[in-house]
Amino acid sequence: MKLFLTGMKAMAVVMVLALPMVSQAFPNGLKVFKDTYGVQKGSALDKANCAICHTSAIKGDKLNPFGEDVAKVLKANNTRVLTKEMLASIEELDSDSDKCANIDEINADSLPGDAKSLPSREWATPSVAPIAEPGKVAAALAALKPRTLRADGAKVGELRVAIAGSVLAIDAKVYDHKVTAEAKEWTGAGVELAAAMPEAKTCSRLVFLPKSATGGEVQLYHNADQQAAPKCQWAVTPLKGYGYELTALIPLEVLQLDAKAAKFLFEAATTTDAGAQYTTLFGSAKGYTDSTKFGSLLVQK
Repeated sequence: MKLFLTGMKAMAVVMVLALPMVSQAFPNGLKVFKDTYGVQKGSALDKANCAICHTSAIKGDKLNPFGEDVAKVLKANNTRVLTKEMLASIEELDSDSDKCANIDEINADSLPGDAKSLPSREWATPSVAPIAEPGKVAAALAALKPRTLRADGAKVGELRVAIAGSVLAIDAKVYDHKVTAEAKEWTGAGVELAAAMPEAKTCSRLVFLPKSATGGEVQLYHNADQQAAPKCQWAVTPLKGYGYELTALIPLEVLQLDAKAAKFLFEAATTTDAGAQYTTLFGSAKGYTDSTKFGSLLVQK
């Protein structure tokens, strides 16, 4: 009997010791994750806490798919101390198999380990101080988390947006392997921005057609009808390697948007690979005539 009790005590000790090992699998993980991605207080990721890597917010619960990928990279580096570089190495994975890369989910404040948590179609858009010229847009928006455009999982563009007074500020990085200058949309390199007020019957659309490292042509449409050349500032600069960065300052009135509104319908698209690939941010098939599948910009005053 004494031997049996001794055995039971030993098993209990093992079980007690095992729990901290599970709950502390990533002892610094939560802090590193939140610091790396600038998780805002009160956001979905902030509220999730341990559920970012576990199947629930309970410490020691089973790892979810994202947590399993974190565990793999820790094992590969023979450490239990997570770093931002390790997190970066799994950003392009789709841990929960929901057709959204981990980094896209994180940037959109959804959980990369939960297939039921998907990027919201509502995009919180901050208000920033007025920006004097397109050359200063990238620096002004650098701290913002981008939304990513993907074609068959491959990243073709990153977009940052903000409201600067009565102007929509845009920073678009387009990863185009075959940048070609064409005067007609959808046949060469292009960035398309479409917007509308909720319940509006008219959708405004700007099409930027880069022709060189210094600019190109911009076209304005109301639904499918082309309008006079719009008054907006924009610039194009080559990206290192391939592709280009387009920065723009677009008066809200050009897009027929009310500067006092708290919400705009919005879609963005890129044309890449000499017109062969057309990619939209929110999945609109015909953004130039139909805004029903647009996402929304929620203006943060």
